[in-house]
Amino acid sequence: ARLARAMKSEWFRSLSEMIHGIIAGMGTLAWSFVLFIAFLYVISLVLREALGRGDDSLESEITAEITSLFDSVPRSMLTMFRCSFGDCNTVAGYVIFERVLGH
Repeated sequence: ARLARAMKSEWFRSLSEMIHGIIAGMGTLAWSFVLFIAFLYVISLVLREALGRGDDSLESEITAEITSLFDSVPRSMLTMFRCSFGDCNTVAGYVIFERVLGH
């Protein structure tokens, strides 16, 4: 009986509303995740073609390091995922796109 009275209190009603809001927002969260992955995939394909193919005439340490980050679609997706959250550095600690642009 005490538990039933406690469940009718204002505190539990607020908790129930918060849980309901979280569950209702899961669909939106799932679709935003799908759109993010689709965008990441397209960008990764473009960068895989642009940066993943090593140019024999420019075979240097920098080129090999950048090429290794984009040599396959999964690796390119991982690199772009890292870049989207701020970790856009090579193993040596250089910013990837500064190295690509040659600055």
